[in-house]
Amino acid sequence: MADRLIRKGTGPTRVQLASAPGNDENGPMGTGINPRVDYVFKRIFADEDNALVLVDLLNAVLQFPAGRVVTGVALMNPFVDRDYAEGKVSVLDVRARDNPGRLFLLEMQQVLSAAFANRLLYYWTRGHSEQLGAGQRYELLQPTYTICFLNAILFEDNAYHHRFRVYDDEHKILFCKDLEIHLIELPKFDVPVDQVQTPLQRWCYFFKHGASLDLETLPATLDVLAIRKAVEVLVKLSQNELERQRYLERERAERDAWDLAETARVRTEAAEAAQKEADAARQAADAARTLAPHVGRIQLLEQLLGQPETPFDELFGLPQEELMRREESLKQQLTGKRDNNSLPPSSFPARPEDGPPADKP
Repeated sequence: MADRLIRKGTGPTRVQLASAPGNDENGPMGTGINPRVDYVFKRIFADEDNALVLVDLLNAVLQFPAGRVVTGVALMNPFVDRDYAEGKVSVLDVRARDNPGRLFLLEMQQVLSAAFANRLLYYWTRGHSEQLGAGQRYELLQPTYTICFLNAILFEDNAYHHRFRVYDDEHKILFCKDLEIHLIELPKFDVPVDQVQTPLQRWCYFFKHGASLDLETLPATLDVLAIRKAVEVLVKLSQNELERQRYLERERAERDAWDLAETARVRTEAAEAAQKEADAARQAADAARTLAPHVGRIQLLEQLLGQPETPFDELFGLPQEELMRREESLKQQLTGKRDNNSLPPSSFPARPEDGPPADKP
């Protein structure tokens, strides 16, 4: 896997890219169709015949309390075979609205850019604002939920599901309930199939290992209607030559994008490392120019006092304040020795700030 710095501070920290799109941890068993490829994700969840599958996924992620669960949805951008064939489909996300009017935006992300967080917030904002027509009141706005499944590690913790809201951390106050962004980092999910318990765990296992699943040997922990219907879509895609070719094209495109991201990451890291080396060399040169006069005077004073000469490396490793303290101490020692032994004043090392010696009359 590859690490790439994305953002420091309290936000996203590092991106750890998972294996290239199309690879499955369990090998080439089952249908061989990877549900993490965006085309497959769209075929499963943007099909009006599979609306209940999308409902199950929404409830698994959002975990609404009783009375607020999603019971039905209307797809706002259903998959249309002719549109895809004519190249009219460029963004393979899923948008839906339920009966109360809540808006749901879902997508599968294989490759993350440095602007991922900005992009996700932008699409949430655009989707939320598009609810209102000209002249309509703000009170008509309904909550907008963004759900993004990531084939990458974005946060340096063990949690694979994060929920973000507009919240005052200091005073523990929620500003409003209309914004929720859910990120599910699939590489972090490592629950064995025999320990899968929750609906979200079922879906995470499906996304990670769906290519190796088949209906006849579906594990008991996954054997529910929604998962079976999702696996049925994988089976149909694998058995239809046109669908399989579309899948392979999207898989290849995502792998190419992943390769480009890896190449860019390597080049960026190399450039950053070179810049750090150049900065370090410049800082060392600046430090040497600053410390060199002190080092030279210290060694000269040590020679005049008959003391062992401190090595250059040791002196250059000291801060300027310490060098100045040592230099002053040696000067005082030399002054005392001159006074006691009538050492000629000319033996005292000249300082640049003293200027040239005055001419004798």
